[in-house]
Amino acid sequence: MKIIRRIIAGLLFFFLLLAGMGKLRAQQDPMYTQYMFNMMSVNPAYAGSFNALNLQALYRMQWLGIEGAPRTLTLSAHAPISDKNMGWGLTVYNDRIGPLNHSMMYGNYAYQLILNSGTLAFGIKAGLGMYTANLSALDPHDPDRTLVDFRRKILPNVGVGVFYYNDKYYLGLSVPRIVENQIKVNNLDYGNIRRHYFLVGGYLWELGFYRNYVLKTSFMLRGTEGAPVSIDLSGVLYLHEKLGVGLTYRHKAALTGMLQYYITPQFYLGFAYDYATTRLRHVNSGTYEFLLSYNIINNRFTRIYHPRFF
Repeated sequence: MKIIRRIIAGLLFFFLLLAGMGKLRAQQDPMYTQYMFNMMSVNPAYAGSFNALNLQALYRMQWLGIEGAPRTLTLSAHAPISDKNMGWGLTVYNDRIGPLNHSMMYGNYAYQLILNSGTLAFGIKAGLGMYTANLSALDPHDPDRTLVDFRRKILPNVGVGVFYYNDKYYLGLSVPRIVENQIKVNNLDYGNIRRHYFLVGGYLWELGFYRNYVLKTSFMLRGTEGAPVSIDLSGVLYLHEKLGVGLTYRHKAALTGMLQYYITPQFYLGFAYDYATTRLRHVNSGTYEFLLSYNIINNRFTRIYHPRFF
């Protein structure tokens, strides 16, 4: 346990050091309320952590009621590479904000070290993103039109992460965007797409006999260079391995209610609703997020008798 505490303290210090560097005005990558069930989108080292082929789809409608508000669709798949202590993954997402559209495809690879107390995984991701602008949606007399005066830009990116987990808890640090792509239009510099840093952790508390009641607590620190660190604190109570009911507090941003339902130990549905605690609550009716996850078992993998909570 002393080694684990040192790892946690070191990762936290490293995260705060990185998040305090640089200069940026706002977060640029998609955000997820159900990050704890969509971990590979945050950390490539999560790839292959299930004893199954895991398929996921997540759709997020942010700030419903505001024209041009973000809409994000994420599709992912990952699985272990049999008997190799490795995992692979694929993530595709589309993020639309007003006339701007950002599509990205990543390949993920993880190498896992099996320790006495758990598994320590190191991951890398690489991919290409395509930025497009629908200029026809803009007022031709709008002075801000020049800010998006490009049809298509293809930009590369790589990311890295480390993830430690066992049956009780997990901890991960990742930088899913390393390449700081520069956006230039007509020789004018409109800034860089900056690095993002994530520190995530969670713990399972068994409150009842034979996992009848399980409380999953988790946190996420999300940093973008030059912007305040965002903190999410979450708790989900699972009843009889079937129903999960949870709450999330995002510091100075939102309160969230979450529901999960396990149709089988391999297949579950998730839903989250964010209520803004800022002035935005007066001009929108909340943020909705829908998640679908399925584990495909074959002869190479162990049969799943109980749901995985992370």
